[in-house]
Amino acid sequence: MSVRHVESLPTVDGGSWQWEFADPGKLLSQLVQDVPQVQGLFAEVGIAKLHSHTKWRNNAKANFLV
Repeated sequence: MSVRHVESLPTVDGGSWQWEFADPGKLLSQLVQDVPQVQGLFAEVGIAKLHSHTKWRNNAKANFLV
């Protein structure tokens, strides 16, 4: 996957300028794919959010049923 992105921008003299930069979404995806430590970090955050959301839902149901 290439993270390179090029935008052609007009210049004031009528020409164009090629602006090359890294696509942030592709860069993050590539980083997660290539670096096991980052994969682990994202997995931990995802699991923590999942448990946090489940706990909130369970508490909300319990409060609603009371």
